[in-house]
Amino acid sequence: MKNFLNKKIFYIIYFAIFIGILLSVYLYDALKYNLFKEIESELAKKIAITRAHMDIEDFENKNSPMLKVYADEIKRNTMLRTTMIDKIGYVLADSDVPLAELDSVENHLFRKEVQDALRSGRGMAIRTSATINKRLLYYCETVKKQGRVIGFIRLAMFAPELDARIDFIWDIIWKISILFVFSVAIAATVLTLLYNRSQKSIARDLISQRQKKKFKPLSDEGREEFHPIITALNQYSYKLHQKVYKTKEKQKRLGFLYDFFNEGIALFDDNDQVLFFNKAFLNILKIKQDSAFDEPFYYWLHFPPLVQDIEHIQKNQEIIKRSIKYYGDTYIEYELLPVKESDELTGNIILRIRDITQIQKLEEIRQAFITNASHELNTPLSSINGYLETLLSGTVKDKKKQTEFLEKIQKQASLLINLVRDLNDLAKSDTEMIDSKTYFELKPFLIKIMKKYNTKLKSTGIELSNNFDCLADDLTVFSYQNYLQKIISNLLDNAIQYNKKAGKIFARVELKDKMIHVEVEDTGIGIRESEKDRIFELLYRTEDAREIYSEGTGMGLTIVYNFVQRMDGKLGLKSNSGEGTIIWFEFPIE
Repeated sequence: MKNFLNKKIFYIIYFAIFIGILLSVYLYDALKYNLFKEIESELAKKIAITRAHMDIEDFENKNSPMLKVYADEIKRNTMLRTTMIDKIGYVLADSDVPLAELDSVENHLFRKEVQDALRSGRGMAIRTSATINKRLLYYCETVKKQGRVIGFIRLAMFAPELDARIDFIWDIIWKISILFVFSVAIAATVLTLLYNRSQKSIARDLISQRQKKKFKPLSDEGREEFHPIITALNQYSYKLHQKVYKTKEKQKRLGFLYDFFNEGIALFDDNDQVLFFNKAFLNILKIKQDSAFDEPFYYWLHFPPLVQDIEHIQKNQEIIKRSIKYYGDTYIEYELLPVKESDELTGNIILRIRDITQIQKLEEIRQAFITNASHELNTPLSSINGYLETLLSGTVKDKKKQTEFLEKIQKQASLLINLVRDLNDLAKSDTEMIDSKTYFELKPFLIKIMKKYNTKLKSTGIELSNNFDCLADDLTVFSYQNYLQKIISNLLDNAIQYNKKAGKIFARVELKDKMIHVEVEDTGIGIRESEKDRIFELLYRTEDAREIYSEGTGMGLTIVYNFVQRMDGKLGLKSNSGEGTIIWFEFPIE
């Protein structure tokens, strides 16, 4: 162990060097800071004088020609290069750059002086200009309208002028400090070498502790002079290691549990940092996990209503609950709650958030269904009521006319019955109550359906043909028989109802890669391009269909769509207005 007195001398020498360097740096920084402040003040005054002659509406309207005039005028008055920048960083005018060449100037938003101005109203930086390839000092101020940033004014002076003044300051400080620093340099170097060896070994041991699950005390062997420090570090490191270990274990258990929740959960502290969150929180708000730890929430949470609500609850400590449209077609519902501990507010905030997009869509569908169903029910009921009132009034004496009215009432009642029947089928398809999978032979099944339409086809003069002969007689499928019967019947009903006089219908079936492909083609009225996307919507009917058959319910193709979905199948159509329609679907053979 070295002599105590020698150690003390080394400490004093080292301290003297440290103080000398510290004072030199401090003096240099102070003088340099004052110089920059002086320059900043001068430039600020020049901009302030110029602002009085500017119309900030030219910034709002991005009037580059007029801003060019201002920039040139400022340069004439100040001999400084002047740049006008819009709020998103594009250069609108520059005293040293013609308007025609502005498109080649890169975006300035992330320049240091612009970023500083965006945060505090003004900013300054020194660097080489990419436009004129000269080293410049930049000073930038924001242009605001009603408290809102609409652009920036930036002045630039040649850095060599500033460098000369800084060099002069440094030269004075250097001459004062060099004698003092030189006199203690050798002693300080020797002392540093001796201490660095021990310090580095301690640092390595401390760093290695982070990789160990169990705490291992630092040894003071060979570095006895650090014994008090090592002892204190051991005590502190042990306690910290235990706390970190316990905290990580708790977070793992909590994180594992909360990650099973569909509801997003996050905890924010009073310093705007997130302390905890689960996977649902990241997924719902589409946030990258790494960014959620590094910075305050307002840097990575880019949804103004939620940011404003968090800031509001931080000030007022009031519970906030809101349902709102997020970006795109997403809807979210969130609740913010202040955290209490022993009835005392901690300043922390809990955010509970869930994706309600599906609920919102279902609500929209429900509202649309109620509106459309009410309309579809009201039409036949109003008609029935009108005819009944007329008959009951006794004004119609003619038996033939009475019979005509009763036939119309029966027709409207049949429409209501069909509507209720289709609604019932639709409800069954939604609740999976109508059918179960069974084995059956496909060819006889399809032929049986076709035969049911013979009478109806003869009365309409429409020809129905098929290619069922290409199917093997013993081709057996394992599927939903009742679903398939409903799908084909609805497609044939539509093909007959909306066909042309003496039209044709083609029913085709083929086997494709373990899928049964079925299509029904007609030579009817077809479907307009603008209506194709809505053809499978509930209660939707095309304009041409309403003209031909006003009694339709508009639910046939919706039922087809739902049944095909239940069969794990696919559905599509091909059609041109006035040229007929092909509706096809596929379902697995088993």
